[in-house]
Amino acid sequence: MAQLDLGEIIRMKVLKFGGTSVANSESLSQVIEILKLYNEKQIVVVSALSGITNKLVQTAEKASAGKAGYQTAIATIEEQHLNLILHFIPVTQQSEEISFLKGQLNSLEEPEQQKQPKQLQ
Repeated sequence: MAQLDLGEIIRMKVLKFGGTSVANSESLSQVIEILKLYNEKQIVVVSALSGITNKLVQTAEKASAGKAGYQTAIATIEEQHLNLILHFIPVTQQSEEISFLKGQLNSLEEPEQQKQPKQLQ
């Protein structure tokens, strides 16, 4: 990665977009149009998609309490992210992104004992 000097960093625009700004393909398209307006170097910070942080907290609470239904929340989280992948990522690169997404979400569903390293005998 190229090193930036302090002068370049000082002249950069830092743009932060909250969850509703990246909630769906329509709102994310608006973010992209805003970013195109700036010709100088930018640092772009985006929040989690709208509602995702709350869904993750609720899912964790349900799962840790042994309550059923947390898988439904995970499926909703997956659907929101899949929609954006299918809309914005070129078809030739979608499988890699979808695989990453599914891997991350699958790790949320794995029982703790499956995550433990196997002991050598």
